Amino acid sequence: MLASGESARAAATSGFSRALLAGAVFAAAAAVIALRTVNTYEESPSAENGPAVERRVLVVGRSQLVLDTVLADLHGLGYHAQATNEFFSDIPARFPPKELDLVVFGGAVPLDRKAELTEQIAAGNPQVSFLNGLAGIPGLIVNQIQGAVAAGQGESIHPPTLDPEKRTIELRLADPERVTVTAWWTARAVPPDPQSDSLVLFDHDLPAGDHTVAIPDHIPVQGAFATVQIGAAISAFSIDAVAEDVARSDRAA
Repeated sequence: MLASGESARAAATSGFSRALLAGAVFAAAAAVIALRTVNTYEESPSAENGPAVERRVLVVGRSQLVLDTVLADLHGLGYHAQATNEFFSDIPARFPPKELDLVVFGGAVPLDRKAELTEQIAAGNPQVSFLNGLAGIPGLIVNQIQGAVAAGQGESIHPPTLDPEKRTIELRLADPERVTVTAWWTARAVPPDPQSDSLVLFDHDLPAGDHTVAIPDHIPVQGAFATVQIGAAISAFSIDAVAEDVARSDRAA
């Protein structure tokens, strides 16, 4: 009887050891799979959050605070973004044009320097696109970049229009769309780090047809902008009546 009991205990111990070994092997395999999954995600930005094209962006501006915020937002969206406020340095040597898809110039970059850099970078890579930032407002800059990258994806979408006298944004939709309208403005213009604010004016699905989004009275007349996202297409523009008149004159010329 004693021998039988010892045999049973030995068999139970052996079975328990095999179960522990199998569990350890399974846990190790699961850890390897999880590690591979994490590494794959870090190396390949999410297709849901990341842009489909033109992901290599260089932002040239003055405020380091604005640049740092823009970079953090772009990296979160999956862009390969870089920035510099040393716009009189040898930028083509520091940021090889072949490694760029989009270059964004802030308003503090002098016009002649923009022209010079545009010529130098385009000579090294004719495929690079160039974008002038509307203001030193991080979220606005990011929306402008998203709009530039998505250019062509919303060719059938009518661009929004501004009625500066009524302070409304007019939309014409050929199809039902998700529409997001955001206002951005400079709260304090304190160089080199301007303080800004923003307000989402509208964020809903809309049916096809004509629609109007009102700009609230508390949003200032000067130094204010709007972005309108219709599907994947994003438009950015000034909502300053005077600035808009100047923009129209420039386009007419």
